Amino acid sequence: MSGRWRVRGRSLLALALALLLSGAGLVGPAAAWSPPDLLPDIPFKPPAAPSDLRVEEARFESWTGLVRVHLTFRDNADNEEGFKLERRNGDEQPFAQVASVGANTTSITVGAPPSKHCAYRVYAYNAFGNSGYSNVVQLTTPGPPAAPSDLRATAGEGRIELSWTDNSFNETGFRIMRRVEGESVVVLGGTGLDVTWYVDHDVVPGVVCIYYIYAFNSIGTSPVSNTAAASVLPPPQVGLPPDAEATPGEEPGEVPPAGAEKTVLHFYINRAESYVLPAGHADARPQALDAAPVIREGRTLLPIRYVAEPLGAAVSWDPAAQKATVALGENRVELWIGRHTARMNRVTVPIDPANPAVAPLTLPPGRTMLPLRFIAEVLGCRVDWNAAAQEVKVTYPRD
Repeated sequence: MSGRWRVRGRSLLALALALLLSGAGLVGPAAAWSPPDLLPDIPFKPPAAPSDLRVEEARFESWTGLVRVHLTFRDNADNEEGFKLERRNGDEQPFAQVASVGANTTSITVGAPPSKHCAYRVYAYNAFGNSGYSNVVQLTTPGPPAAPSDLRATAGEGRIELSWTDNSFNETGFRIMRRVEGESVVVLGGTGLDVTWYVDHDVVPGVVCIYYIYAFNSIGTSPVSNTAAASVLPPPQVGLPPDAEATPGEEPGEVPPAGAEKTVLHFYINRAESYVLPAGHADARPQALDAAPVIREGRTLLPIRYVAEPLGAAVSWDPAAQKATVALGENRVELWIGRHTARMNRVTVPIDPANPAVAPLTLPPGRTMLPLRFIAEVLGCRVDWNAAAQEVKVTYPRD
Protein backbone atom coordinates (compact mmCIF):
# COMPACT_ATOMS: atom_id res chain seq x y z
CA MET A 1 0.00 0.00 0.00
CA SER A 2 2.79 2.39 -0.86
CA GLY A 3 3.10 5.11 -3.49
CA ARG A 4 4.75 8.42 -4.16
CA TRP A 5 4.03 11.16 -1.67
CA ARG A 6 1.42 13.53 -3.10
CA VAL A 7 -0.10 16.83 -2.01
CA ARG A 8 -3.77 16.91 -2.89
CA GLY A 9 -3.25 15.06 -6.13
CA ARG A 10 0.10 16.68 -7.03
CA SER A 11 3.52 15.14 -6.58
CA LEU A 12 6.19 16.90 -4.54
CA LEU A 13 8.28 17.36 -7.72
CA ALA A 14 5.38 19.17 -9.43
CA LEU A 15 4.86 21.31 -6.34
CA ALA A 16 8.51 22.37 -6.24
CA LEU A 17 8.39 23.28 -9.92
CA ALA A 18 5.25 25.33 -9.43
CA LEU A 19 6.79 27.27 -6.57
CA LEU A 20 9.90 27.97 -8.63
CA LEU A 21 7.89 29.21 -11.59
CA SER A 22 5.66 31.30 -9.38
CA GLY A 23 8.67 33.06 -7.90
CA ALA A 24 9.83 33.84 -11.44
CA GLY A 25 6.49 35.37 -12.33
CA LEU A 26 5.69 32.74 -14.91
CA VAL A 27 2.61 31.46 -13.12
CA GLY A 28 0.21 32.78 -10.53
CA PRO A 29 1.29 33.84 -7.09
CA ALA A 30 2.97 31.17 -4.95
CA ALA A 31 0.72 32.06 -2.07
CA ALA A 32 -1.77 29.63 -3.57
CA TRP A 33 0.61 26.87 -2.39
CA SER A 34 0.89 27.64 1.27
CA PRO A 35 2.84 25.25 3.54
CA PRO A 36 -0.25 24.35 5.56
CA ASP A 37 -1.59 22.70 2.40
CA LEU A 38 1.48 20.39 2.33
CA LEU A 39 1.65 18.96 5.82
CA PRO A 40 -1.58 16.99 6.24
CA ASP A 41 -0.92 14.55 3.36
CA ILE A 42 2.86 13.97 3.61
CA PRO A 43 3.72 10.90 5.85
CA PHE A 44 7.04 12.03 7.34
CA LYS A 45 7.30 8.89 9.57
CA PRO A 46 8.41 5.21 9.56
CA PRO A 47 5.93 2.66 8.22
CA ALA A 48 3.55 0.58 10.32
CA ALA A 49 4.72 -2.89 11.34
CA PRO A 50 3.64 -5.88 9.25
CA SER A 51 1.68 -8.67 10.95
CA ASP A 52 0.37 -12.23 10.59
CA LEU A 53 3.70 -13.68 9.47
CA ARG A 54 3.30 -17.38 8.73
CA VAL A 55 5.10 -20.29 7.05
CA GLU A 56 3.11 -21.54 4.08
CA GLU A 57 5.51 -24.29 3.01
CA ALA A 58 8.88 -25.80 3.97
CA ARG A 59 10.21 -28.32 1.45
CA PHE A 60 13.56 -30.12 1.48
CA GLU A 61 15.33 -30.14 -1.91
CA SER A 62 17.77 -33.01 -2.24
CA TRP A 63 19.53 -31.47 -5.25
CA THR A 64 20.51 -28.35 -3.27
CA GLY A 65 20.60 -29.78 0.23
CA LEU A 66 18.49 -26.82 1.43
CA VAL A 67 14.94 -26.30 2.60
CA ARG A 68 12.80 -23.84 0.60
CA VAL A 69 10.73 -21.87 3.09
CA HIS A 70 7.81 -19.81 1.74
CA LEU A 71 6.43 -17.14 4.11
CA THR A 72 3.57 -14.66 3.83
CA PHE A 73 2.57 -11.63 5.94
CA ARG A 74 0.15 -8.70 6.10
CA ASP A 75 1.22 -5.24 4.89
CA ASN A 76 -0.19 -2.60 7.27
CA ALA A 77 1.67 0.44 5.87
CA ASP A 78 1.11 2.82 2.93
CA ASN A 79 4.53 4.41 2.94
CA GLU A 80 7.08 1.58 3.08
CA GLU A 81 9.91 1.27 0.63
CA GLY A 82 10.20 -2.48 1.29
CA PHE A 83 10.44 -5.27 3.85
CA LYS A 84 13.35 -7.15 5.40
CA LEU A 85 13.19 -10.73 6.71
CA GLU A 86 15.36 -11.93 9.60
CA ARG A 87 16.09 -15.48 10.80
CA ARG A 88 17.48 -16.99 13.98
CA ASN A 89 18.97 -20.51 13.98
CA GLY A 90 18.45 -22.17 17.34
CA ASP A 91 17.41 -20.48 20.56
CA GLU A 92 20.75 -18.88 21.38
CA GLN A 93 21.73 -17.27 18.08
CA PRO A 94 20.81 -13.62 17.28
CA PHE A 95 18.47 -12.71 14.42
CA ALA A 96 20.15 -11.82 11.12
CA GLN A 97 18.76 -10.55 7.82
CA VAL A 98 18.30 -13.24 5.18
CA ALA A 99 16.12 -11.54 2.52
CA SER A 100 14.40 -8.32 1.47
CA VAL A 101 11.54 -7.46 -0.93
CA GLY A 102 10.09 -4.29 -2.33
CA ALA A 103 7.01 -2.30 -1.38
CA ASN A 104 3.59 -3.97 -1.56
CA THR A 105 5.16 -7.47 -1.64
CA THR A 106 3.67 -9.76 0.99
CA SER A 107 5.50 -13.05 0.43
CA ILE A 108 9.14 -14.18 0.65
CA THR A 109 10.85 -17.46 -0.26
CA VAL A 110 14.25 -18.21 1.22
CA GLY A 111 16.63 -21.14 1.51
CA ALA A 112 17.24 -22.54 5.00
CA PRO A 113 19.55 -25.19 6.48
CA PRO A 114 17.92 -28.61 6.94
CA SER A 115 17.08 -30.19 10.29
CA LYS A 116 17.32 -26.91 12.23
CA HIS A 117 15.13 -25.07 14.70
CA CYS A 118 14.56 -21.65 13.11
CA ALA A 119 12.60 -18.48 13.89
CA TYR A 120 11.58 -15.71 11.44
CA ARG A 121 10.37 -12.10 11.76
CA VAL A 122 9.86 -9.27 9.26
CA TYR A 123 9.78 -5.47 9.39
CA ALA A 124 9.06 -2.61 6.98
CA TYR A 125 11.35 0.35 6.30
CA ASN A 126 11.50 3.72 4.50
CA ALA A 127 13.70 6.85 4.49
CA PHE A 128 12.43 7.85 7.93
CA GLY A 129 13.19 4.60 9.73
CA ASN A 130 12.08 1.06 10.41
CA SER A 131 8.77 -0.28 11.62
CA GLY A 132 8.40 -2.54 14.59
CA TYR A 133 8.77 -6.28 14.10
CA SER A 134 6.00 -8.62 13.08
CA ASN A 135 5.16 -11.69 15.12
CA VAL A 136 7.88 -14.35 15.33
CA VAL A 137 7.12 -17.65 13.61
CA GLN A 138 8.92 -20.84 14.66
CA LEU A 139 9.92 -23.64 12.29
CA THR A 140 11.84 -26.91 12.46
CA THR A 141 13.09 -27.44 8.96
CA PRO A 142 12.80 -30.93 7.49
CA GLY A 143 15.91 -32.85 6.52
CA PRO A 144 17.92 -36.00 7.16
CA PRO A 145 19.09 -36.58 10.74
CA ALA A 146 22.50 -35.69 12.13
CA ALA A 147 25.14 -38.41 12.33
CA PRO A 148 25.47 -40.44 15.53
CA SER A 149 28.86 -40.40 17.24
CA ASP A 150 31.01 -42.05 19.91
CA LEU A 151 30.19 -45.57 18.71
CA ARG A 152 31.69 -48.16 21.06
CA ALA A 153 31.94 -51.96 20.80
CA THR A 154 32.39 -54.10 23.90
CA ALA A 155 33.05 -57.84 23.61
CA GLY A 156 31.61 -60.44 25.94
CA GLU A 157 31.04 -64.18 25.85
CA GLY A 158 29.14 -64.91 22.67
CA ARG A 159 28.11 -61.31 21.99
CA ILE A 160 29.32 -57.81 21.16
CA GLU A 161 27.47 -54.89 22.71
CA LEU A 162 27.30 -51.56 20.84
CA SER A 163 26.47 -48.14 22.24
CA TRP A 164 26.54 -44.64 20.73
CA THR A 165 25.49 -41.00 21.14
CA ASP A 166 22.30 -39.82 19.42
CA ASN A 167 22.90 -36.32 17.98
CA SER A 168 19.63 -35.91 16.06
CA PHE A 169 16.10 -34.97 17.04
CA ASN A 170 14.28 -36.20 13.95
CA GLU A 171 15.52 -39.72 13.27
CA THR A 172 13.16 -42.64 12.73
CA GLY A 173 15.85 -45.02 13.93
CA PHE A 174 19.39 -46.31 13.39
CA ARG A 175 20.86 -49.00 11.14
CA ILE A 176 23.82 -51.09 12.24
CA MET A 177 26.47 -52.16 9.69
CA ARG A 178 29.18 -54.77 10.22
CA ARG A 179 32.22 -55.91 8.27
CA VAL A 180 34.65 -58.74 8.97
CA GLU A 181 37.85 -59.50 7.10
CA GLY A 182 37.26 -61.14 3.75
CA GLU A 183 33.54 -60.33 3.68
CA SER A 184 31.44 -57.43 2.42
CA VAL A 185 29.56 -55.03 4.66
CA VAL A 186 26.21 -56.35 5.88
CA VAL A 187 23.23 -54.70 7.53
CA LEU A 188 22.84 -56.39 10.91
CA GLY A 189 19.56 -54.75 11.78
CA GLY A 190 18.18 -51.55 13.18
CA THR A 191 16.81 -49.84 16.26
CA GLY A 192 13.94 -47.49 16.84
CA LEU A 193 13.72 -43.85 17.77
CA ASP A 194 16.10 -42.73 20.56
CA VAL A 195 17.53 -46.26 21.08
CA THR A 196 21.30 -46.02 21.53
CA TRP A 197 22.40 -49.65 22.02
CA TYR A 198 22.45 -52.91 20.09
CA VAL A 199 23.69 -56.45 20.86
CA ASP A 200 25.21 -58.59 18.11
CA HIS A 201 24.82 -62.29 18.95
CA ASP A 202 25.84 -63.56 15.49
CA VAL A 203 29.57 -63.55 16.14
CA VAL A 204 32.43 -66.05 15.86
CA PRO A 205 35.04 -66.24 18.65
CA GLY A 206 38.35 -64.71 17.67
CA VAL A 207 36.99 -62.90 14.57
CA VAL A 208 37.37 -59.12 14.60
CA CYS A 209 34.11 -57.35 13.73
CA ILE A 210 34.11 -53.71 12.56
CA TYR A 211 30.92 -51.70 13.03
CA TYR A 212 29.49 -48.35 12.00
CA ILE A 213 25.96 -46.98 12.17
CA TYR A 214 23.83 -44.21 10.69
CA ALA A 215 20.50 -42.58 11.47
CA PHE A 216 17.61 -42.41 9.02
CA ASN A 217 14.17 -40.87 8.51
CA SER A 218 11.66 -40.47 5.68
CA ILE A 219 13.81 -37.82 3.98
CA GLY A 220 17.18 -39.52 3.98
CA THR A 221 20.10 -40.84 5.97
CA SER A 222 22.75 -39.22 8.10
CA PRO A 223 26.49 -39.46 7.54
CA VAL A 224 27.95 -42.56 9.16
CA SER A 225 29.38 -42.65 12.64
CA ASN A 226 32.93 -43.49 13.59
CA THR A 227 33.90 -47.15 13.33
CA ALA A 228 34.36 -49.44 16.33
CA ALA A 229 35.91 -52.90 16.39
CA ALA A 230 35.81 -55.82 18.80
CA SER A 231 36.50 -59.54 18.88
CA VAL A 232 34.22 -61.81 20.84
CA LEU A 233 35.83 -63.80 23.61
CA PRO A 234 35.73 -67.60 23.51
CA PRO A 235 33.68 -69.25 26.24
CA PRO A 236 35.63 -69.86 29.45
CA GLN A 237 37.38 -73.23 29.42
CA VAL A 238 36.75 -74.29 32.97
CA GLY A 239 35.23 -77.26 34.69
CA LEU A 240 33.37 -76.00 37.71
CA PRO A 241 33.54 -72.24 38.23
CA PRO A 242 33.47 -70.78 41.74
CA ASP A 243 29.68 -70.51 41.61
CA ALA A 244 29.18 -74.28 41.06
CA GLU A 245 29.56 -77.28 43.31
CA ALA A 246 30.28 -80.83 42.20
CA THR A 247 28.14 -83.61 43.58
CA PRO A 248 29.69 -87.10 43.86
CA GLY A 249 28.00 -89.60 41.60
CA GLU A 250 26.12 -86.99 39.58
CA GLU A 251 27.29 -85.42 36.31
CA PRO A 252 26.65 -81.70 35.89
CA GLY A 253 23.46 -81.11 33.95
CA GLU A 254 21.83 -84.41 35.00
CA VAL A 255 18.08 -84.11 35.53
CA PRO A 256 16.69 -85.74 38.68
CA PRO A 257 14.39 -88.71 38.09
CA ALA A 258 10.69 -88.12 37.58
CA GLY A 259 8.76 -87.53 40.75
CA ALA A 260 11.79 -86.37 42.73
CA GLU A 261 10.96 -83.85 45.43
CA LYS A 262 13.33 -81.29 43.99
CA THR A 263 12.88 -78.32 41.67
CA VAL A 264 15.50 -78.14 38.95
CA LEU A 265 16.20 -75.11 36.76
CA HIS A 266 18.37 -75.15 33.63
CA PHE A 267 19.92 -71.90 32.31
CA TYR A 268 22.24 -71.35 29.34
CA ILE A 269 24.84 -68.60 29.03
CA ASN A 270 23.85 -65.96 26.46
CA ARG A 271 20.56 -67.73 25.68
CA ALA A 272 17.24 -66.14 26.61
CA GLU A 273 15.55 -69.43 27.47
CA SER A 274 15.54 -71.83 30.39
CA TYR A 275 13.82 -75.02 31.48
CA VAL A 276 11.98 -75.61 34.75
CA LEU A 277 11.34 -79.06 36.23
CA PRO A 278 9.06 -78.47 39.23
CA ALA A 279 9.23 -80.85 42.18
CA GLY A 280 7.14 -83.96 41.61
CA HIS A 281 6.85 -83.44 37.84
CA ALA A 282 8.21 -85.68 35.09
CA ASP A 283 8.67 -83.13 32.31
CA ALA A 284 10.55 -79.86 32.22
CA ARG A 285 8.75 -76.86 30.77
CA PRO A 286 10.43 -74.06 28.80
CA GLN A 287 10.63 -70.56 30.22
CA ALA A 288 11.44 -67.46 28.12
CA LEU A 289 13.80 -64.90 29.68
CA ASP A 290 13.85 -61.17 28.96
CA ALA A 291 17.65 -61.16 29.43
CA ALA A 292 20.10 -64.03 28.96
CA PRO A 293 22.50 -65.11 31.72
CA VAL A 294 26.01 -63.69 31.34
CA ILE A 295 29.45 -64.27 32.88
CA ARG A 296 31.12 -61.26 34.46
CA GLU A 297 34.30 -61.36 36.55
CA GLY A 298 34.20 -65.18 36.28
CA ARG A 299 30.75 -65.35 37.88
CA THR A 300 27.30 -66.07 36.44
CA LEU A 301 24.76 -63.26 36.64
CA LEU A 302 21.13 -63.42 35.55
CA PRO A 303 17.70 -61.88 36.22
CA ILE A 304 17.17 -63.49 39.60
CA ARG A 305 13.38 -63.60 39.47
CA TYR A 306 13.65 -66.51 37.02
CA VAL A 307 15.36 -68.44 39.79
CA ALA A 308 13.38 -67.12 42.73
CA GLU A 309 9.82 -67.39 41.44
CA PRO A 310 9.88 -71.12 40.49
CA LEU A 311 11.16 -71.80 44.02
CA GLY A 312 8.40 -69.76 45.62
CA ALA A 313 10.70 -66.93 46.69
CA ALA A 314 9.54 -63.31 46.60
CA VAL A 315 11.50 -60.67 44.69
CA SER A 316 11.01 -56.91 45.06
CA TRP A 317 12.75 -53.89 43.57
CA ASP A 318 13.27 -50.44 45.07
CA PRO A 319 14.09 -48.09 42.13
CA ALA A 320 14.96 -45.15 44.38
CA ALA A 321 17.57 -47.13 46.31
CA GLN A 322 18.51 -49.34 43.32
CA LYS A 323 17.99 -52.32 45.62
CA ALA A 324 16.69 -55.86 45.02
CA THR A 325 15.28 -57.95 47.86
CA VAL A 326 14.85 -61.74 47.70
CA ALA A 327 13.04 -63.64 50.47
CA LEU A 328 12.32 -67.35 50.93
CA GLY A 329 11.12 -68.72 54.22
CA GLU A 330 13.22 -67.23 57.00
CA ASN A 331 15.98 -66.10 54.65
CA ARG A 332 16.10 -62.57 53.29
CA VAL A 333 18.85 -60.93 51.25
CA GLU A 334 19.17 -57.35 50.00
CA LEU A 335 21.53 -56.33 47.17
CA TRP A 336 22.31 -52.94 45.62
CA ILE A 337 23.41 -52.18 42.06
CA GLY A 338 27.17 -51.64 41.90
CA ARG A 339 27.75 -52.56 45.58
CA HIS A 340 29.95 -55.58 46.36
CA THR A 341 28.35 -56.18 49.77
CA ALA A 342 24.83 -57.35 50.59
CA ARG A 343 22.66 -57.60 53.69
CA MET A 344 21.67 -61.15 54.59
CA ASN A 345 19.16 -61.48 57.41
CA ARG A 346 20.16 -57.96 58.54
CA VAL A 347 23.89 -58.75 58.55
CA THR A 348 26.20 -57.07 56.01
CA VAL A 349 28.32 -59.63 54.17
CA PRO A 350 30.58 -59.57 51.09
CA ILE A 351 28.98 -60.99 47.94
CA ASP A 352 32.20 -62.73 46.95
CA PRO A 353 35.09 -62.53 49.42
CA ALA A 354 37.51 -63.85 46.78
CA ASN A 355 36.55 -61.27 44.16
CA PRO A 356 35.36 -57.84 45.39
CA ALA A 357 34.60 -56.80 41.79
CA VAL A 358 31.50 -59.02 41.75
CA ALA A 359 28.39 -56.88 42.19
CA PRO A 360 24.86 -56.60 40.79
CA LEU A 361 24.68 -54.66 37.53
CA THR A 362 22.23 -53.38 34.96
CA LEU A 363 22.36 -54.44 31.30
CA PRO A 364 20.41 -52.96 28.37
CA PRO A 365 17.53 -52.41 28.17
CA GLY A 366 17.52 -51.93 31.95
CA ARG A 367 17.52 -55.51 33.28
CA THR A 368 18.93 -56.05 36.78
CA MET A 369 21.43 -58.93 36.88
CA LEU A 370 22.36 -60.54 40.21
CA PRO A 371 25.16 -63.02 41.09
CA LEU A 372 23.73 -66.53 41.00
CA ARG A 373 26.09 -68.27 43.46
CA PHE A 374 25.41 -65.83 46.27
CA ILE A 375 21.63 -65.91 45.85
CA ALA A 376 21.56 -69.69 45.50
CA GLU A 377 23.42 -70.18 48.77
CA VAL A 378 21.01 -67.89 50.58
CA LEU A 379 18.00 -69.75 49.20
CA GLY A 380 19.51 -73.17 49.93
CA CYS A 381 20.16 -74.27 46.34
CA ARG A 382 22.95 -76.22 44.66
CA VAL A 383 24.46 -74.87 41.44
CA ASP A 384 26.12 -77.17 38.88
CA TRP A 385 28.05 -76.10 35.78
CA ASN A 386 28.29 -77.91 32.42
CA ALA A 387 31.16 -76.23 30.56
CA ALA A 388 30.56 -78.02 27.25
CA ALA A 389 26.91 -76.97 27.09
CA GLN A 390 27.46 -73.62 28.82
CA GLU A 391 24.66 -74.73 31.13
CA VAL A 392 23.94 -73.75 34.73
CA LYS A 393 21.70 -76.10 36.72
CA VAL A 394 20.05 -74.95 39.94
CA THR A 395 18.61 -77.61 42.25
CA TYR A 396 16.38 -76.85 45.23
CA PRO A 397 16.65 -77.89 47.96
CA ARG A 398 20.39 -78.46 48.10
CA ASP A 399 20.24 -81.82 49.91
